[in-house]
Amino acid sequence: MTKLTLKDVVERYRHQLMQVTGVAGVAAGVAKTNPQKPCIQVFVTTDQWPDGVSHQIEGYDVELVKTSGFRAR
Repeated sequence: MTKLTLKDVVERYRHQLMQVTGVAGVAAGVAKTNPQKPCIQVFVTTDQWPDGVSHQIEGYDVELVKTSGFRAR
């Protein structure tokens, strides 16, 4: 079985993650502690790890990024 690319995994789970209270966005990125390691970045408006967000999805680590939210211009 071939491992999905990070971009494919983000697209597969974006809708599900966006339904979680406190989640403002989801993106493919690199880990803060290791810029060589791809990860799923979940942008959150809360200080707690949201219920419904796993620490790892399909082999990719999930990293929370604190934000005050996003606004369309």
